Amino acid sequence: GPAGRPHRVLLGALLVGLLLWLSPWQQRGSDLINDRLVRWAAPAPASSGVLVIDIDDASLADLQPQLGPWPYRRDVHALAVDYLREAGARVIGMDIVFGDAREGDTTLAAAIARPGAPVVLAAAGLREAIGGSLTPELTSTALAGLRQQSPPAETWLTYTGPGPSLLGGAGQGAPVGMITNPLSDDGKLRRLPLLHQVQGQWLPAFPLALQLAGQAGALLQFDSAAGNFSDGRQRWPVDAQGRVALRWPAGPRAIERMPFSQLAQAMLGRSDGRGLAERIRGRVVVIGSSAFYGDGVITADGQIHG
Repeated sequence: GPAGRPHRVLLGALLVGLLLWLSPWQQRGSDLINDRLVRWAAPAPASSGVLVIDIDDASLADLQPQLGPWPYRRDVHALAVDYLREAGARVIGMDIVFGDAREGDTTLAAAIARPGAPVVLAAAGLREAIGGSLTPELTSTALAGLRQQSPPAETWLTYTGPGPSLLGGAGQGAPVGMITNPLSDDGKLRRLPLLHQVQGQWLPAFPLALQLAGQAGALLQFDSAAGNFSDGRQRWPVDAQGRVALRWPAGPRAIERMPFSQLAQAMLGRSDGRGLAERIRGRVVVIGSSAFYGDGVITADGQIHG
């Protein structure tokens, strides 16, 4: 009768909810709802302490007479590291995968080892082994506290990244960060695994590696009860897979960009570098390349540079 209708409606709603939860569309629907909730509830960062130096197509063309074709010799990157340190950079991130030995490695390793702003190198995760090579031993005091814990991590079979000649000069802390991140089922980047595991070794995500490297004595910890990672100053709540939700800065100008040609002309002594120090001092400086074919990434807020 009518008295039992509310119970039937409630039971029906529960059954529908259970079917949706078990359906293959559940995650996609949850993602779409979460996209809207994040825009509504989470404030977008208005600015950042990051400067991106972009090796773009225009820079490659402008610098061809002086530096030759891409990829550049590693001693070119060593010059960039030295210049950025002298200009007062807080942390230097090389968002370029130095995947094999090249001329100038010794010079770059020496630049990395010099005192001053720490340098974070990049690695890319691989699902299939290449040539059967083993990953180099990665030592990071910032991750030493995880040995007694069981933190969630994105797992890769192997990786391509800096070899022993560069890692030997990278020192302790977080010298290598993983730049490869899995996408949602619809091909969008929404979450970032903070921790990656390769052949029994842990690597932090590249942004987390920058954070740890810029903090003397940083020690990453995982609290399984609270479901978050912490470096002693900041906490990041994660899901069961150890991923944080991403909130993009407001507007394309929130993260300042500089063409690599502007930096290169100054470090080669072909310009006085007027104004560069003010833009660099105290900031995290990341050198990457939008000329690379895989640079673009789709997010819930549209396409951005990788």
